[in-house]
Amino acid sequence: MGLATMSVTPDRTASPASCIDIHVHMVSTREDRGAALKKGALGDPAVRLLADLRHSSRRWNAFLEKRFDAWYLENLVRKLRSSVRVDKAVLLGFDAAYTPDGRRDEAATLAVMPNDLIFEAAEKYEELLPGPSVNPYRPDAIEELERCRERGAVLIKWVPNTQLMDPADERIAPFYEKMAALGLPLLTHTGYEHAMKAPRQDFGDPRRLRLALECGVTVIAAHAGASGVHDPVEYFPFFIEMLDEFPNLYGDLAALTWINRKKYLVDMARELPQAMDRMAHGTDYPVPVWPLFFREFLGAPRALALTASRNYFDVEIELKLAAGMPEAVLSRAASILAL
Repeated sequence: MGLATMSVTPDRTASPASCIDIHVHMVSTREDRGAALKKGALGDPAVRLLADLRHSSRRWNAFLEKRFDAWYLENLVRKLRSSVRVDKAVLLGFDAAYTPDGRRDEAATLAVMPNDLIFEAAEKYEELLPGPSVNPYRPDAIEELERCRERGAVLIKWVPNTQLMDPADERIAPFYEKMAALGLPLLTHTGYEHAMKAPRQDFGDPRRLRLALECGVTVIAAHAGASGVHDPVEYFPFFIEMLDEFPNLYGDLAALTWINRKKYLVDMARELPQAMDRMAHGTDYPVPVWPLFFREFLGAPRALALTASRNYFDVEIELKLAAGMPEAVLSRAASILAL
């Protein structure tokens, strides 16, 4: 029986020792279900060109419309089931952009990965945990939070730089208070956003998360505030400073195996062990993993062997462990998610 026809009763429980990848993206082409990835939405020119080729072929468009979602989820779940390290992954949604007065901003909306698709995937595969996205400016934001929690959401996901919500806006304090009351953590992008176009890079400043933290929300700063090598503002030190002030602040290590963010992973592992005590495991799947970036830790033969490996999740963890990440990071998510 193939993965496409398998259905299991979802198991949302996790032991304290479970390894949960807290940062895995849903990618959907189901425009009939509200999914969208607009032409030109991606930040990197080469990646954007490849993604936009989907508009140029009739056969490719037919595959995207009829088969892509199942193919994507089947491959993701197959990798999770073959992993010797990772037990489950949080599948992330992506809400539309809204104006502060509650209007959906179609011009500013670059992508949508609807929450219902996230829940349906998690209901089908026990390896997936739902991480929906709710823009706090949408007029039904509180109701959608409650609906998401009832359907088993384990966190809420934001990319403020692209979705155009200001985490420091006092008007969304009731949204934060409801999140805290529901026990829903917030996984929010921090630092510069590179994968997608981002009109408000300043919204990735970790200091804008103070309001959420003061309202009692458990906040997971995706990428730990790490910026790229050419970004004009260095946000990482602000995140590190805030760890002492807010015990409900965590970070994740998603995408820190990329060459432009690798230095943050190494610095935390070697010089900031207290920061590693507040990190959760995440990959940023399907962002690629490049073992050769870590050949000084692995040696060239091992790096080449890992490059040929077919299990994305185990390879990514091995790179981080080689750089000095403590094993304890792998089980931290199980203690902070709304399981």
